[in-house]
Amino acid sequence: MTDSENLGVLCSGEFFGPDERLGLIAEMRDAPRYPASITNKGEYSVNPGVRNTSRVRVTPSAQDLVLRSLIDLKPRLESRFGRSLGECQEPQFLAYSKGHFFRAHRDRGGPQEPEHVGKRSLSVVILLNPGDYDGGVLVLHDMGVPGSKMEIKGRPGGFIAFHPLELHEVTPVTRGERYSVASWFERPRGT
Repeated sequence: MTDSENLGVLCSGEFFGPDERLGLIAEMRDAPRYPASITNKGEYSVNPGVRNTSRVRVTPSAQDLVLRSLIDLKPRLESRFGRSLGECQEPQFLAYSKGHFFRAHRDRGGPQEPEHVGKRSLSVVILLNPGDYDGGVLVLHDMGVPGSKMEIKGRPGGFIAFHPLELHEVTPVTRGERYSVASWFERPRGT
């Protein structure tokens, strides 16, 4: 755990060990890809000026590995953030090639957002290969001080958890390829 916990962020290098992490990266390198979409007023669209990255179609076993690991992490996140969490949404496997980025955005709170987006209570980003690329930094904006930025490069196999209303971005990758997984825990049913 880091000092950033005081700002409503949890950064940890404890999510995947080397074998799991390298296995996921190998699978993502060879798996089919398609442009990642954004939501705008309830509609899904591809807008490479806002989000220029690829979603990766991994095998069901890779999906299950990540989902089980997130569910195992849930009690720790509930303790850290002081609230109950509901179900975990389907993880998104993401590949950021050279020039790819995701402009500053929030994971919840847009006008006319889809129902599943409105249920998000906690964002989790798993960084599979920091250090193998340049750029591609996760930046959280206005964390505790208006106009501030917190740049998080992370550790291989680590994760970052934060509130989905936090403004954040992924800076352009300038060398190599960034592999990550994003998911969200929902609010508990009935809340």
